[in-house]
Amino acid sequence: VAPSARRGSLNAVSMPGAAADRESPPSHVVRPATTTRAPGTKPHALIVDDVPSNRMLFGLHVKKLGIDVTEAEDGAKAVEACGVEVLDWTAVPRPAVAPQSSAIPFDLIFMDSVMPNVDGLTATRAMRAAGCTQPIIGVTGNALEEDQRAFHDAGADAVLTKPVSRTALKRTLVEYGIIDDDDLAGGPPGAPSSPAPSRSP
Repeated sequence: VAPSARRGSLNAVSMPGAAADRESPPSHVVRPATTTRAPGTKPHALIVDDVPSNRMLFGLHVKKLGIDVTEAEDGAKAVEACGVEVLDWTAVPRPAVAPQSSAIPFDLIFMDSVMPNVDGLTATRAMRAAGCTQPIIGVTGNALEEDQRAFHDAGADAVLTKPVSRTALKRTLVEYGIIDDDDLAGGPPGAPSSPAPSRSP
């Protein structure tokens, strides 16, 4: 059962104990196989954001780079799309999940941070607890170092700051092997670019 949508609840904000979040997943969790694409098929990305216009715009940029897109409106929907069953969202430091054995159907996950119902940090913890090894890229409007570090501590591989430029998006996709490094130019000449994504230490 997903937690309350009330933003002030424990489940609508990052949970305490971030320093312990990088411990190994519980022994009862079965690590699923990573996605293996057949030759000639497109990569597939999951875009998680509670604002429909944000999902549409970001998804448009991702699709233009030859990537199929699935959208999720909050962390609970994202975890469900990945085939992960959460038994207890309130478990600290990680949500308690059911063992998983099937492959997660995405090559990359873009995860917004602040969302109702289940926030991005909590959803990221659940996916990592279930054994998800796909790159999870945090996408946040918070440029403060402590906010980005909280995303890393939850299990994100990198964090992009909104608004995300085409250059930063392509750089991230190239780094994680989703697209080829053929052209990293992004946006019209002179257009400002967002900073390079911060990465887990």
